[in-house]
Amino acid sequence: MNHALMPSLGLTVLVLAAVSTSAPARADGPSPSYSPQYAEQVKGRCTVQGKTSALCVEFYLDTVVGPNKLGVDRRIEDDLRSCFADAKRDAESGAGSSSGHYAEKLLRAREAGDPAASHKVVEECLRVTAEVLGEEWRTSAMMAAFKDKVARALRDDFEKKCGAGARAAVDKNAEVLTVVAYAKSTSKTVAFQGTDPSGGSVSVLCSGEVVGKTKDGKAFRRTPRMADDVRNAQNRACLASCRSSPSNAACVEGYRRGKTTPYCESVCKDRCR
Repeated sequence: MNHALMPSLGLTVLVLAAVSTSAPARADGPSPSYSPQYAEQVKGRCTVQGKTSALCVEFYLDTVVGPNKLGVDRRIEDDLRSCFADAKRDAESGAGSSSGHYAEKLLRAREAGDPAASHKVVEECLRVTAEVLGEEWRTSAMMAAFKDKVARALRDDFEKKCGAGARAAVDKNAEVLTVVAYAKSTSKTVAFQGTDPSGGSVSVLCSGEVVGKTKDGKAFRRTPRMADDVRNAQNRACLASCRSSPSNAACVEGYRRGKTTPYCESVCKDRCR
């Protein structure tokens, strides 16, 4: 035997051993075989709070590297992988600022009518995420998706139903569904009608009012916020933040002395237009 070849042969063995634990190449035909090491890796990815999701394991082995007999739309494959990864990370490290981001993205797509997001693997990741973050997360995410639905309807149909030039939008900062109106109106024509995530009925009138009944039959009515008022409030908040920001070199010295300099005011007004 040529002993000069021994180092390279040893390196080859190490490389092959490393490859055996990584994901096999995606197969277009019959399901590929998996090394015990890779199967164990997948099981680890899909084990959250001591529970292993069988559907998550199947997703990784069948869709990510296999022939995709599950029929998952490839458009959402990466979001699904991130969804399961987020749930595991949140369970192990605690919820962070991006907790549930991909789960909420998939939920919003499902509520928007994307058939790809109605797949059972999506529902499984939403279930796992809700177990980690709590049902409060699911409730909040469902309301966000419902607001998206209303916002689309107002954008696409409000002028058609309420007259030329009529315009309204959803107040993104309101906890409950509230409409921002761009002009005063007393019209009672219904611009949108639907059911909210809690099972209550909701209608948006051309006046911008939101009316309806909760699931238990209690009636409610919310007056719209006027667009000018919303803009003015946002401008005031922006100016206050700009004047007091320690990272704003134009204002930091004046802020330390308890006053706003003319230069700071000018810079902030330009920034907050």
